[in-house]
Amino acid sequence: MMNIKIHPPRKGTKLARLLHAIKGRGASTESLTDQLGWRAHTIRAAISRLRQRGYEITCTDATKKAGPSLYQLKGPSK
Repeated sequence: MMNIKIHPPRKGTKLARLLHAIKGRGASTESLTDQLGWRAHTIRAAISRLRQRGYEITCTDATKKAGPSLYQLKGPSK
């Protein structure tokens, strides 16, 4: 088993703010655009960068009945 080293973002950076926003219950793309002032494609790109750094971030599928997709931080990838 390989140990992947997590590269946390520096405090106060945009990636750090994104991590804080998706901890716990998670956040939808819409709520993240409101909180961070970013566009949806920028949020998806930043989440990809966090995944490359070793963070495990899940996304629930959006369906009409279930509501919007939610991004949630699960922890480091293994």
